[in-house]
Amino acid sequence: MRWFASLQILQPIFLRAMIYGDKNDYDRKLADLNQAISLSPNVGFYFIERGIVLERKGLFDNALADFEEAIRLDRQSRRIQDRGLARRRKGDLQGALADYDQAIKLDPQYNAPTRSAAGSTRH
Repeated sequence: MRWFASLQILQPIFLRAMIYGDKNDYDRKLADLNQAISLSPNVGFYFIERGIVLERKGLFDNALADFEEAIRLDRQSRRIQDRGLARRRKGDLQGALADYDQAIKLDPQYNAPTRSAAGSTRH
């Protein structure tokens, strides 16, 4: 079971987007995520998923904007970690360190930010 299965709002369009991602069809995944966000603009997780796709496409500023929106909607350590990882990949090491510090401070028991800071791949 995927880690997002605990969400109560999983639209079929979002689930289809996840399958497109599994198939590495990021253009179709992005199109479905855009539609899911237009239908449910208050679901932070949708912004995280779209930000990840945008980051993979090298659109770091757009990805960071999505991570910011996800954090605004639902402040969680994992969301701050994702923003930190995007900043790191963009070359903003100071911003990435600040995000990892903030994520650790928000939830010291959540160890994914320290794994990402050490260089492992996204969860």
